[in-house]
Amino acid sequence: MNSAPGNKKVEGIADLSKKEPYEHMLRATLERGRLTARMEQMRAFRVRHEQLRPVITRVLRPGVTSRPAIPPAPSKGADLASLDSTASADVKLSEEIDLAYEDVKEVDCLDITREGTEAWKAAVRRYDERIDRVETRITAWVRKQLGEANDALEMGRSIYRFKALFVRPRIRGAIRECLPKLMNKTNDALNVVKKDLKVSELWLTAEEEEALGKNGEQAS
Repeated sequence: MNSAPGNKKVEGIADLSKKEPYEHMLRATLERGRLTARMEQMRAFRVRHEQLRPVITRVLRPGVTSRPAIPPAPSKGADLASLDSTASADVKLSEEIDLAYEDVKEVDCLDITREGTEAWKAAVRRYDERIDRVETRITAWVRKQLGEANDALEMGRSIYRFKALFVRPRIRGAIRECLPKLMNKTNDALNVVKKDLKVSELWLTAEEEEALGKNGEQAS
C-alpha cells in the first residue's frame, strides 16, 4: 500500500533528471546563439571603424604617407589636421575617432546578460554620436573647399580627393550638391576653349587667304 507513493516519487526524480540535461542544453544553445550574434556585431563594428579611420587620416592629412594615393589639391590655407578650431573638443579628428573607439573597448563586449547588452548598445550609440559630430565637421569643410574652387579643374581635383569618403552618406550628399556647379564650370571652360579654337581658326584662315593673295600677285 505504501509502495505506490514511493514509486511515484522515484519516477518524479527520474523525470526531473531527464528534463535537466535538456534544459541545460537548450539554455546553452540559446546562450551560444546570443554570443555568436554579439561576436558578429563586434566584427561588423570593428570593420566599420577600421575602414573609417585610415580613410579620414589619408584624405585629410595626405602628407603623413610617403606616397599619397591621390593628387594634392589646394588647401586654401585650411588646417587639414584640425578642421574646426572653434569646436569645444580641441582634438584632431583622428584622435576623436580613437577616443570614440576606446569608449567601446571599455565595455565587456562578451557580456550577453541584459545589463551587458544594454551597456554594449549604449557604447555603440555613444560611438555613433561622436562619429556623427566628426562627419558633420568634415561635411562642412568639404562644402567649403568645393565652394571656394576657382574653376572646374580645381573642383575636380577636390572631388577626386574626397572620393574615399563617399561611403559616408552625409559627405556623399555634400559632394553631390556640388556636381551641378562642377558641370557648369566644366561647360564654361569648354565654351572658352571652343571660342579660342574659333578665333584660332579665323586667324589661320585669314593668314591662308593673305598667303594665297600674295602668291597670286607674284604669279601674275
